Amino acid sequence: MIVDSSFRVIAASDERGILTERFHLQSDGKQTGFYRTADGTIVAFAATPGYETWRGLGWYGVICQRPA
Repeated sequence: MIVDSSFRVIAASDERGILTERFHLQSDGKQTGFYRTADGTIVAFAATPGYETWRGLGWYGVICQRPA
């Protein structure tokens, strides 16, 4: 999924929650990383880059993998 700088979902492969939900991303100020939630879901994320001297919009690409 893609979340904006306030972690609002702006795109999702399952097409759920777009522009209506926020994803609680535990980035702790990092640009990239991953973590495991209490239910075992693995969350990986990366800040989207800007261009040359422009820092971008503060969006993140996020991947969630739930346990089988």
